[in-house]
Amino acid sequence: MEVMFENVYEETEDMVYRLNCKVLHKQRIFWTVLMSFFAAAFAFLGWIMEWIPYLLAAVAYLLLAVRYFRLPRRHARNALKKKLEYYNGTNPPMTVQFGEEIVFRDLDSLQTIPYSKVKNLYMLKGYLCIRTEMNAWHAFPMTGFTKGSPRELTDFLREKCPQLKLPDWQW
Repeated sequence: MEVMFENVYEETEDMVYRLNCKVLHKQRIFWTVLMSFFAAAFAFLGWIMEWIPYLLAAVAYLLLAVRYFRLPRRHARNALKKKLEYYNGTNPPMTVQFGEEIVFRDLDSLQTIPYSKVKNLYMLKGYLCIRTEMNAWHAFPMTGFTKGSPRELTDFLREKCPQLKLPDWQW
């Protein structure tokens, strides 16, 4: 298998955080709507029954803000903590290769993804996120390529994944 593009990188908290923000987007919207509904209901009760529901509405908004902004960061910290525990305190390099298939590998695992199984590609502040048909998510930085360049990779992905409507990303 000829490798056209290769990137060797280490997972960082920022990379996992950005990926979690994308993955947990719908869950964050759900909690925003639910907590806003409860806060509005408490505010309406406060209008009718004095000040106690106003306090409950303020607490509901506070919980919403904490949940909304802290959830992806907490998931990222926990994921990296588990990875460090698994690898005895080291963060081994990961490799992504683009050739006949997309190949993600680290010390213990190898995962291949055919281009026909790629459902979406997202560019998130310097990271490329790949979503497969099985709803698996993979991210890697768009810097540090050992073979190829990011611009050539996007042209390559446009060619290999005709099922996707890719935007014109600015590098």
